[in-house]
Amino acid sequence: MKTKQMGILLILLVAFSITTIPTIASAADIGSATITKVGFYPNVSAGSSGGIAFLDESNDAHWGGSRMFYLSDALGNQGLATLLTAYSMGKTVFVRIGGSSGADPVAGSLVNIIYVND
Repeated sequence: MKTKQMGILLILLVAFSITTIPTIASAADIGSATITKVGFYPNVSAGSSGGIAFLDESNDAHWGGSRMFYLSDALGNQGLATLLTAYSMGKTVFVRIGGSSGADPVAGSLVNIIYVND
């Protein structure tokens, strides 16, 4: 009986891991992106502050050209201010784009972290 319980527990643990780990690892870190446009689109979608950024990855490792991303609610006005500061200074930014398919961030995904690069 104990072996059967351990087997069921192991199956549940594996099933939980399969469904949880991909969602945890579904973020892409972009070390250097150029901001081509910054704006605000109110009431755009759940989870978004309404801030939008068009980003062009500097080395085109993940995508070529400019793609639009939304700022997460957690970034709020501070995230928009960070983007505007980097844009006005001509600096690149580090961004973490959540909900992405790993290596290729999908346009329209949420930006969760922003840093201004030197």
